[in-house]
Formats: sequence, C-alpha cells, structure tokens
Amino acid sequence: MRIVTAARWVNRHIVELNLFESTAAHSNLFHLRTAIISTRVYFILLTIAVTSLIAFYVLDDQIETITIRSPSEEIFEELYSNYSTTLQCPCSGIDIPYNIFLKISYKLHPVCSSVFISDTWINLLFSPQIAQSYLH
Repeated sequence: MRIVTAARWVNRHIVELNLFESTAAHSNLFHLRTAIISTRVYFILLTIAVTSLIAFYVLDDQIETITIRSPSEEIFEELYSNYSTTLQCPCSGIDIPYNIFLKISYKLHPVCSSVFISDTWINLLFSPQIAQSYLH
C-alpha cells in the first residue's frame, strides 16, 4: 500500500513539476499550463544535450602518438602508406641516401676536358729541364 501511495505522489509531482513558476501562473490556468510545458521541454532538451555530449565523448576516436627514432626507409614507406594523413616526421637527420632522389650529372666544356689543362701537361711545361733546354 505504501508503494502505491509513494508512486502516486511521485507521479503527481512529476506531472505538476514547474521550474518556471510565476505569480501569473498561480492565478491563470493558461500560464500554469504553459510553465509546466516549458519545464517539460526544458528537461527534454537538457536530456538530449547531456546524452549528445556523453555519446560524443564516448565515441570520439582516441589518438595515440608513437614516436619512432631514426626509422629505416622501408619502415617510413610502410608508415606513410598506412598513415599518410596523420604521419608527422620530427626527424632532424636524413636517413635516406641522397642518390635515391638526387642525381647529379655534369658535362665539361671541351676546353676544360682537354689534355692541355691537365696537371701533367702543366707540370711538364714548367719543369726546369724544359726551361734549360730552351735557354741553351
């Protein structure tokens, strides 16, 4: 019997719950009904907002940061293929050989590649034996 009485008391208080009581609500039935409906809408919106915040927090992806010091080229390429949008490289040194992405080729001018500017030819020209043969 006490449970039924307590249930009726709780039900009546929930139905008549009014957070927006005013002096007009006590004298006018329309104002009282509007205040009770406003209270119900307030609780519904509050419940939706709190539920949304909890769901957003629970369902939010957790980001895990892993630092790999001096990865090899193979490990870097694998990580780049799997996580290209979130991969960050705080590397201070280069672990990839330059010849993989850089090739230097040059072509000398014919005068610069001539035998007449080689060290051997210049040493021969200014050697003391050659200078003495021209002086005698």
